[in-house]
Amino acid sequence: ILDRTNVSANDLTEAKTDKTTYLRPKQWTKSQNGEAYGVSLDAISKNVAMISMTESPDASSYDLSKADETSISQIRSFTLEGMTDTVVKNSLRNDSFCSEVKDIKKTAGTRQAKDELDIVTVEASCTSKYGDLRVKMLIWLGSDKLLRNTLLVASSDIWPKNQESFQKMLESGTVKK
Repeated sequence: ILDRTNVSANDLTEAKTDKTTYLRPKQWTKSQNGEAYGVSLDAISKNVAMISMTESPDASSYDLSKADETSISQIRSFTLEGMTDTVVKNSLRNDSFCSEVKDIKKTAGTRQAKDELDIVTVEASCTSKYGDLRVKMLIWLGSDKLLRNTLLVASSDIWPKNQESFQKMLESGTVKK
């Protein structure tokens, strides 16, 4: 029997949206609405995991090609300040997974590549109809001026055994060429 909740680096395969490429486990299926890949997304289960990538509909005015250290630091600081616990809770509560959000931790992004700039990482725990979940969200900007949100959610017991693969998935987003 294939255990779809165990994810190794060898399991990761490319997924694409209109403007973004990212990694997802090949054993995770696409959700009914087509917006995520995961395990047990369409059923109540204690073993749930999913990754989704969303892109802002409008381009930002921020030009990554002209960014210097000061402006990068400023955009990260500005975004961190705006990501209050209330904003995070409301954002995650709007998702069908979370009813109560706690243990929120926010950090400035670290990746700074030619075409991608990580802005903020948010981690949290949440209570849901699936049980206790861990959530990790990475907000990043592409050279095409689109903001993106990589969201990874998994049952608390699934997260520890997949931490390395999950981190690789979270940081894998690139601007589609």
